[in-house]
Amino acid sequence: MLDPVRMSLRDAAYLMTAVSDNAAADLLLARIGLDGVNEATARLGLTRTRAVHTFRSLFATVREDAGPAGARALADPHVIARLRALDPAHSNRSTPRDMTRPHRRRRPARDVAGPRPQARPTRCTYSTGSTPDRPARRTTTAPPAV
Repeated sequence: MLDPVRMSLRDAAYLMTAVSDNAAADLLLARIGLDGVNEATARLGLTRTRAVHTFRSLFATVREDAGPAGARALADPHVIARLRALDPAHSNRSTPRDMTRPHRRRRPARDVAGPRPQARPTRCTYSTGSTPDRPARRTTTAPPAV
């Protein structure tokens, strides 16, 4: 955005989930803290998920590891091999099992994400991949008439 904006935490969460907005995620991480995220994932039983960096600090490690050549260095497989951002021991991590836990997907639909009106954008995003102001596109068409 070109002008300063005041954004609610709910809007930041919406942008984080609807369009994978890393800046919105960092805004929420600044408020909640990495420890808060890790405590919440542990309470949800996501034992293989760990937040170590904000997105800004994660990208900073990529810049540092790329060295003075910058983004051009990322074409070198040797540089890629030493990126800390890609090493699960030193970076944010999860597993497919943790990321697809069935109870996590059902929470918004059961209104656990918040009161019904406030949780509607979250429910729409998770259930259809659409948002209240951007309906899901139809990807199927009727079979041709014979």
